[in-house]
Amino acid sequence: MPNLKNLTLCLNIIRMRFIDGIHLEKEILSHLSQLTTFIFHIRTIMPLLHSHHYASVHDIQNTFSHWKYGQVNCHVDYFSDKAGQCHIYSVPFQMEYIYGVTNSFFGNSFHLVMNIRLFDERPFEHVYFNWIARAFPLLKYLTIDNMIPQEHKAEIESGNGNQNPIIYFPRLMSITLIDAHIDYVHQFLRHTNSHVPCFSSLEIKYEQLVIATNNFTSDLTRVNCAQLKKLVMPEEIVYPKQFYLYFPLLK
Repeated sequence: MPNLKNLTLCLNIIRMRFIDGIHLEKEILSHLSQLTTFIFHIRTIMPLLHSHHYASVHDIQNTFSHWKYGQVNCHVDYFSDKAGQCHIYSVPFQMEYIYGVTNSFFGNSFHLVMNIRLFDERPFEHVYFNWIARAFPLLKYLTIDNMIPQEHKAEIESGNGNQNPIIYFPRLMSITLIDAHIDYVHQFLRHTNSHVPCFSSLEIKYEQLVIATNNFTSDLTRVNCAQLKKLVMPEEIVYPKQFYLYFPLLK
């Protein structure tokens, strides 16, 4: 491989230290003297934080101070279980999927991404999903892993007359909410919160679906639910009669 000129690398890895620019130079680029193009996204998951391994966004960014392969961005998160994660990637982002997206993400460089998985110990607010819709215009597949309730719920919850904008997801087809708080079910099933014209597949717990739709009677969720052609639930359920009236395309 010493004559390799173009390299695209996508990596999710568990290790005790974050991969940074110094590591890439030493372990990969020093062996590729002919390399002219290097496009990458590396997500490092650190399962147990040690104080001498703590690194901030600034620390990671500094390791790319002499980088010659274009602009690099990074995001760092630390969680309550002492785990941490670090994303480093070429800008603009060149991959079609990205997992472990948190509130720390920012920018509008994700125009090729079709599949994302959100995770955080902080709530994802309505304004955050507005950013998701703008930053990921090709988004088709969305998974939310977050059991923390929203602090600033959308307009129907506030009752103060201050409406948040309806968020438009033009290509979103599939949403997985198995490990998501009920607030995120409301976020996407209520047509007053999210406009999802291509929505056709949902993975969810039956109990949350019953609550969100008010036992398959709510007009707030009827529009988006009526589009569904596939519904996946971890439980075996005998559905009531009104279920099939609420989801006409599942018959």
